[in-house]
Order: sequence, then C-alpha cells, then structure tokens
Amino acid sequence: MAMYSRMWIALLWLLPCSLTGILGAAAWAAECDGRDRVQVILRESVPRRPGVVSIGDVAMVSGGSSELRRRIAALDLLERGDLKTAGPLSQGRIRARLLLDGIAGDCFEISGASAATLAAPAPLVDETILSESIASALEERFGIPAHQWDLHIKSRIPELPGLQLGQTVDLRIDVETPQIVPLGPTSLRVTVIQGGQPLRTWIASLDVGVLREVAVARQLVPRGETFDGDRIERQRVRISEHARFAVPEELTGRTARVAIRPGQPIRWNDTEDTASREVLIRPRELVRLVASKGRLRVTLMNAESLDHGRVGENVRVRNPETGKIVSGRVVGPGAIEIRL
Repeated sequence: MAMYSRMWIALLWLLPCSLTGILGAAAWAAECDGRDRVQVILRESVPRRPGVVSIGDVAMVSGGSSELRRRIAALDLLERGDLKTAGPLSQGRIRARLLLDGIAGDCFEISGASAATLAAPAPLVDETILSESIASALEERFGIPAHQWDLHIKSRIPELPGLQLGQTVDLRIDVETPQIVPLGPTSLRVTVIQGGQPLRTWIASLDVGVLREVAVARQLVPRGETFDGDRIERQRVRISEHARFAVPEELTGRTARVAIRPGQPIRWNDTEDTASREVLIRPRELVRLVASKGRLRVTLMNAESLDHGRVGENVRVRNPETGKIVSGRVVGPGAIEIRL
C-alpha cells in the first residue's frame, strides 16, 4: 500500500510539469510551422564556466524568430535533474532539453558536432566568441542568419581588465552595427559588458562575407554566349561585395555581357536578356567595314569579324588583305564602322 501511495505522489508531482510541457509545445507549434526553424549548431568543445551552462554556450543559435532564438539560447542544460549527469552534451540531450521546455520539434533543427565537450576555461573573449557575437548582432540588424556570415577578425582583441578566468557568467558583447550590410573590409565598435557595466570598448577590424548559393561558371562562357546547364552550376560561395549575383534559374534566356571564367560567380550585371538585344555580328563572319573621316568614306567588303557584337558595341575586325586587326562599332547587320 505504501508503494502505491509513493507512486501516486510521484505522478501528481510530474503532472504539472507534463501539462506545462504539452501546453508550451502546443503554443510554440502554433507559431512555428517548420519552415523557418531555429538552427542549433553544436560545437565540439566549449570552455566550462561555473554555474549555468546554456545552449547558447555550447552551440550557435540562429534563424527562426528572435523571441524563440533567445529563449533557446538561454536554456540551462544543467537545470533539469535528468540532464545533470556527467558526460558530453550530445545532440540527443540538447533535443531532450528543448522538448522538456515545451518547444516543439518542428521549431528547431540540431546540427554540427555530434556532442559538445566542456573543456577547461578559455580566455574570456577570443576570435570565435567575438565572431559569433558579431554574427548574432548582424542577424538581428539585417535578418541574415548568423551561420551565413563568414567573418575574419583582423585586429588584436584587447585584454580585459579586472576579471579572472571563469568569471564570465554576466559577460556579454555589444556590437554597434552599421546602417547597410557590411561586406569586405569593415570596422565595428565592440563593447564588452560585465554585470551591466561597460568593461572595454574598441574598434574591431574584420573582413565580412556572406555565404550564399549562386550560379557559378563550370567552364569559360565567352562574351555573347548563352548560359545553359552544362556551363553553370549552383555553388555555396562567399560573397564580400555589394553586387547582385544570379542563381541558375534566372539565367535561362540570358547571355554573357563579358567573358566569365571557370569558377567565377556570375553577377547579374554581367548578363543580359538574349531577346532584348539581337546579336548582329558573330565571329568569323564576313562583314562590311566602313572607315570614315569627315565626308570621306572608304568601304571594305569581306572583312572578317572576330567577336560577337550588337548595335553600339565595339568588335575586332581583320582585314583579309593585310591581316591587320582593327576595332570598330557595330552599326547594323553585317556592318561595322570605324571613325578615323
């Protein structure tokens, strides 16, 4: 009889927690349909700090809504009794902690290392911590997920006064973000805050890029040639300039305005609509070359074109009699003009 009484007491103790988890999961499931999940990217080794070990300590948390992202990052992995056991923090344990807190499985995705190991304390702020803090700030400012930012810290990180290793419970990094997306060489104002008070402010120099999937040339695409599936492919590349890059689906019916080398990401401005401008001159075609100076006009028939050309573009032309190559402007079908 005593055994059954203890079982009922245990069930009554667990019931509120279970209802909380179920109701919480239902609430988050209503807000998250799985299309914009929070990405939890687990690190292999992280420095151990006293007290709290949150998901944000052992993983990069990005994507999804800012509210859910902050909630996941702040979850203490050692708070629940069944997670206090020693050993690596595996993806399964992270998932269990999220589900225990009532976060639906469709609202997050765990990747990265199979398990995170808590290592000895490291410096308070290193390049990894600073890069992730900057990436999180840029995500908040511009909406580009933190894991898509590729940051290379160029300047030295200053020493932090008045702290010893392990005193990182209240430490946070504040980044002053610019008005436009920073790409390429960039300087950002960084402030380390301890217990709500600024500890050190400095200007961090870094090279900023964004990882995107764009169209890349698989082979040389000469100027004037049409893009097709054999010449381009989709690749994830680092973009570090303010330019629009095309994706393969956008290049149907477009031609190269300039020669594009193998492995080169294809900028939208380096392409043009094939139907909008007809190619009037093609390589090895015989064309009419008109040289003019004032009222004087000299016409050479059967000159050989060396390039593709549309109206207004300059192309190279070879004189079949002398072999000399000159440059002229396309003025019509099979007609090129040179002004002397």
